Amino acid sequence: MMTRSAPEYSGDPVRFADRLLAWLDETGSAVQADADLNVLQHGLRTAALARDENAPDSEVVAALLHDVGLILLKSQGPDGVAAAERCGEIVGAAWLSRYFRPAVSEPVRLHQIAKRWLFAMDKGYRDALSDETFRLLASMGGPMAENERQQFERHEHWSASVALARRADLSPSAALPEDDLSALRPAIMSCLAPPMTSQVA
Repeated sequence: MMTRSAPEYSGDPVRFADRLLAWLDETGSAVQADADLNVLQHGLRTAALARDENAPDSEVVAALLHDVGLILLKSQGPDGVAAAERCGEIVGAAWLSRYFRPAVSEPVRLHQIAKRWLFAMDKGYRDALSDETFRLLASMGGPMAENERQQFERHEHWSASVALARRADLSPSAALPEDDLSALRPAIMSCLAPPMTSQVA
């Protein structure tokens, strides 16, 4: 059960970043991302992979927060837990879009769809899928058809979505970063939307 409500951006980027990281630290460790990692561990490892690749701040922040929808939904009880597997990335992206630029929220929204692109385009990725992931992608429509791929690749943030999907899949075998959450504060602040387009408390 969450003991801290999700933060809202009131126009002070330092305060919001600190509140967001405190919320993630408290709540992310209580929600499982998969059988082996909680949301905080999964996000930190995925963000570390992005940083190791010298990805832009937007991709680092998207990596850290890509499962925020699981926290938001699973705090709502059994109905939210059931919905988390179906639409966690949609809920998370909608929340992120209130405060962050599309370069953060759109890869989060699309990263599960991006796995269908990888399914179609990368044999190594396809061959390495677990049975569970294979079944999940099959239920989402399986590998993208040519017309779907062309449409997906027209999206401004499609390549960042594919990168996020890859990093999220690799994160269980990645090492936890040695620095703490506060090291990600500058990246978070750099990706916030201008206050006039944000939801002000």
